[in-house]
Amino acid sequence: MQYYSLQNPQHKVSFREAVIRGLAPDKGLYFPMEIPRLEKDFIERLEEYDPQYIARKVMQPFIGAVIPVQALTQIIRETLTFPFRCAKWKKTYMPWNCSMALPSRSKTWARGSWPAASGISGRMKKSRSPCW
Repeated sequence: MQYYSLQNPQHKVSFREAVIRGLAPDKGLYFPMEIPRLEKDFIERLEEYDPQYIARKVMQPFIGAVIPVQALTQIIRETLTFPFRCAKWKKTYMPWNCSMALPSRSKTWARGSWPAASGISGRMKKSRSPCW
């Protein structure tokens, strides 16, 4: 899969180069050229799978053949050593993780406020966030 700089979409690199560089020469973040879709059956049966399988299934399309499946499995096994749960939200499953933005209908979300739909109002604070 190819990645491009968010500052300059014409600047494209491989997964390997994006990981090694970290940032594009123009200081832009690398972003995948496409976001792969997960199969409907996988999403519907998400609760049946172990966290390592979910991680590999989600990450593999972004990595491609750069990291062999066996090596990726080992990396995930050594890295994902904590439990996580999936929460059903608006007919989709998503890991409950603060690094993932919640979909928002509120324009204030971009300014750092929780969307009203999440049931949490006001500015993001450690004591008010469900992630901490």
